[in-house]
Amino acid sequence: LCLVVTSNVLYYILPQEAVAQAALHRNVNDNKMLTYENSTYAMRMQYPSNWHKEENVSSGSDKNSTLVDVVKFNSPSMNASDAFSESLDLKVDNISNIQPITLAKYSNYTIEDLRKDFKIIELDTNTSLSGNPAYKLIYTGVGEGVNLQAILVLTIKGDNAYIISYNAEPTKFSYYLPTLQEMINSFQITK
Repeated sequence: LCLVVTSNVLYYILPQEAVAQAALHRNVNDNKMLTYENSTYAMRMQYPSNWHKEENVSSGSDKNSTLVDVVKFNSPSMNASDAFSESLDLKVDNISNIQPITLAKYSNYTIEDLRKDFKIIELDTNTSLSGNPAYKLIYTGVGEGVNLQAILVLTIKGDNAYIISYNAEPTKFSYYLPTLQEMINSFQITK
């Protein structure tokens, strides 16, 4: 057995786990934030330097789709057996063809769609994103064969709906939550 001290807490763990835990603790606490900026969609956000950034993930398989996967940030692997990468996705939906639409009505469409496959466990209709009124959902379910716990925050500004979603395995959901919250809080619509 090894002793590992983190944040003034002493843990007894096996030697191979000690190395992984120490590296993981160091990565989370020593991580620098970088700025992601996209002038096409007039937005900016901070993200951890050790998260993988993947831009222009897709523009939808349907040519009539107005939803664009602008950027996806994937968490680093916790260890060699970590097969699922937690992620934060930023999407923009051009809603000019359905204007005028309220945030409540747009959010209700999203909620109805999510309820087909997921269980909504929390709904906050009194939050904000980049200084705009927003809806925040926390939900669970199985997505692509993996048990998930997720957060979705959405707002509308002008002819665009901005959607941030965080997907994690339930056992890692809380671990990355402070980082996720820092990322969401840094999100800005720049025009």
